[in-house]
Amino acid sequence: MLVEVLPTVNIGICLFSSVCWWKYFQLLTVSVLANRNTQKLGLSIYLKLLTRMFNISQKYFVYSLFNAQKMVNVSYALTLSSSMIPYSCSPQDDKLFESMALSMFGIKDTLNFDSFSKWLAQHCPHMFSGVHNWVHQILTGSKMPSELETAPFPLLERFVEGKHCMSMGMLWALSATIPYQYTHSAKEDAAQQDTSSGFKNPLLTSYHLLMKLAHLSGCQSWTLLYDSCEHGLSLNRFTHHISSYNGPTITLISFEGRNMYCVAEDKGWSEGPSRFGEEDMMIIQLTSAYRVVQAKIISPRIFGGPMVLWNEHERSLPQGIKIGKDDKSAVLFIPSDFDKIQHYGVNCCLTRIEVWGCGGTEAKKAQQKQKQWERKDIEKHRGRKLKLETNWNENPDKQLLNWGGIQTDHQHSREGGF
Repeated sequence: MLVEVLPTVNIGICLFSSVCWWKYFQLLTVSVLANRNTQKLGLSIYLKLLTRMFNISQKYFVYSLFNAQKMVNVSYALTLSSSMIPYSCSPQDDKLFESMALSMFGIKDTLNFDSFSKWLAQHCPHMFSGVHNWVHQILTGSKMPSELETAPFPLLERFVEGKHCMSMGMLWALSATIPYQYTHSAKEDAAQQDTSSGFKNPLLTSYHLLMKLAHLSGCQSWTLLYDSCEHGLSLNRFTHHISSYNGPTITLISFEGRNMYCVAEDKGWSEGPSRFGEEDMMIIQLTSAYRVVQAKIISPRIFGGPMVLWNEHERSLPQGIKIGKDDKSAVLFIPSDFDKIQHYGVNCCLTRIEVWGCGGTEAKKAQQKQKQWERKDIEKHRGRKLKLETNWNENPDKQLLNWGGIQTDHQHSREGGF
């Protein structure tokens, strides 16, 4: 029940006191029963109806900071409710939601609808997906198998609240921001297309159209690959745990000043003298302000493409991990010693790094298989011993070394001793 999900929150004030919610219910009901495509009705209409209930003036769409925080909290809570996940909100989540609200306003005291829409499209485009799905479930009462198998955000394997940098609120915020491939695999997409291609029932067809708006199809679980608190804060341990993982990853970097960044890498980590990453890579600041720092081009100031340089051996380049589109726009740099971090060139104390694998079970199994092969190969070479089947004086290798100008006959090895 919703009451169990939202303890201490006045639901009547937050949700049903506004006539906009009833308009939203009516519009969505007509869309479902009449089998209309919600996109034809205009997604901006839904967005206005969803956001208007939180504003100060029902006429001019003016928001306060308090109402913006309430909007973020309610959206998160309803997303959990639609996923049948017990409500939880840690102090870390409260800081994150506060950062999201502050990011909407910037240096302004009030926020109008146009400014909020621009912020939403750039920094958190799927914030209301869970809200929309919750309303749809209330209207239809639908409990189809595809609903039971999906969630608005991925599940975290071996996750314990309060033990990791990641939290439930952070997971919700990231899933509302990052591209599709971090939460869905290609096989799940193909299976879903095969399943949905046979639906001809008008209600089911309308449901799948609405699910596109709700951003709820075939989510997969994330696996913890590396945690500096558990595995050790060093480049060696970092390399050991993330190497050979070829799926997308989410890397959380925490350092002094309540700063935390997320590096969403759409390819496996690769050490070398050049940057790696493709168009779905993102750099997101989580606290003390929530914003997409660099990503694929959605505005003149946002970038895309390779953003991470991981160098250990090239002497002409700084050794460590540099995060940013290029040297001029570098956001973070972690030296190979892992003892500090540079934030826009300013040295800070590095506190924690956490890496989550988003490639599903197949990517994790492939990594484990590669690690097993590497261990066997090391053991194989470790047991190999050099055996001189002939006298060294008659060995052809000795003759080759002599031809190369390397002295092989030392005084202590000659007959007769010293």
